[in-house]
Amino acid sequence: MLAVVAAAIPTACGGTTTRTEHLPATESARTGTAPQLRSGPVRVHCFSRLERCGFPGPNNTGVADCSGLANSSGPKTITRPETLADTNITGSVTVASSGVMLKHDCVTDNGREAEASAAIALESNASNFTITETTVRGENAAAGSIEEALRNNYSAPGAVATRDRIENCAECIHQAWTLDDSYVISNGRARAEESGAAHAEVWWYSNNTIVANHDTLLNPSKQTAVIFGESGGGKCVNHETVINSLIAGGGYMFYFCQNNSGNENSSIEIRKNRFARRVCTIEELPNWEGRGGFGCAPEGGGYFGYGKGEGAYFPRGGFFGVLKESEGLFNRGAGWEGNFWDNNLEKQPEQAHCPRCR
Repeated sequence: MLAVVAAAIPTACGGTTTRTEHLPATESARTGTAPQLRSGPVRVHCFSRLERCGFPGPNNTGVADCSGLANSSGPKTITRPETLADTNITGSVTVASSGVMLKHDCVTDNGREAEASAAIALESNASNFTITETTVRGENAAAGSIEEALRNNYSAPGAVATRDRIENCAECIHQAWTLDDSYVISNGRARAEESGAAHAEVWWYSNNTIVANHDTLLNPSKQTAVIFGESGGGKCVNHETVINSLIAGGGYMFYFCQNNSGNENSSIEIRKNRFARRVCTIEELPNWEGRGGFGCAPEGGGYFGYGKGEGAYFPRGGFFGVLKESEGLFNRGAGWEGNFWDNNLEKQPEQAHCPRCR
């Protein structure tokens, strides 16, 4: 359910105008609680001031000071329904029971920048798992980073993450989750990404359902996506909902259903999101560094260089653009509504192809 509020928008002359904001519930869909209203001004350039704009950021999600929590060494396996709270866990966590909650914890795992490393992994019987107000991360963004922060590869139902801070990961969230009010940045495994040995996505899923409500989703590299949905060569049955979130980076921001053989009752709802892009100080350059995408002059810096400018990473949202449209199934239209650019609040096109997306 979406709430509706009116919000003031600052104009270039210092005044304000108003627009209607459709705002999501911020509590888990599983709780059935009423939506929380969010009011206040709709600002420009929120990428650079997430918390001031009311978006999840590194300073208002997760745990501010992990050193103040009780220490616990991993790896840890949870085999019965319980709540683990106020604990600083060093090492990975495997959840092998239904009804487990992590609340106000830190989970820091040295993934050694390895493929298939994961900080929190749900087993097939780990239904109704909740993680809230928790920081989940690799030990650092380089040699100690992890591939996955939240793994649900068995698609255990009821996996919910709220008000969490997730970082130092490369493919941070895997498969079916409901994500509320959380900050996620896929800034890990930098060397592997640069060499082409690893993909980078905030969220990867296949043949599944995902929901993001009022989140900040950032991918500072030039590949592969913020959210990458695929089908593994079969009919597409993906269901994707992303509403009222701030999104930036990746090769494209969205792949809805890559590697499919057709559509089978799939659906998208990409509504009322703020897409952040870089405003170039000098000029926008095509085929940046010979990589086929778009950046700002001057060139340089590989996957994590952007050129001179203000705001997010790339002048078209993702390095190549907002949406991979060549799949033929999920071009803009139904389910794509009310999305706008962070730097000037201009409406992001909803129909057909937008070569420049500006």
